Amino acid sequence: MLVGEKPITFMVKENATHSARYFTYEHKSLAIRVVSTYVITEFLQPLMILVVAFTLAILLSKRIKEDGKLLRRGIREYL
Repeated sequence: MLVGEKPITFMVKENATHSARYFTYEHKSLAIRVVSTYVITEFLQPLMILVVAFTLAILLSKRIKEDGKLLRRGIREYL
């Protein structure tokens, strides 16, 4: 952790699900930066995109008949 540009000492408390950092500093208009080398990736957004894509594919495949109407009329009639 950095206060301004100076590294500070801090206390770590953890349990099975959370981790907390405690520190003291002189209150000024300084930026506090938390610097880490361990990154937890966010998987929820890509997962939601896949769910929406599969749902649209299923809905479109049910609405479009097998005789090729999609190619003749265009996809806009089926949305």
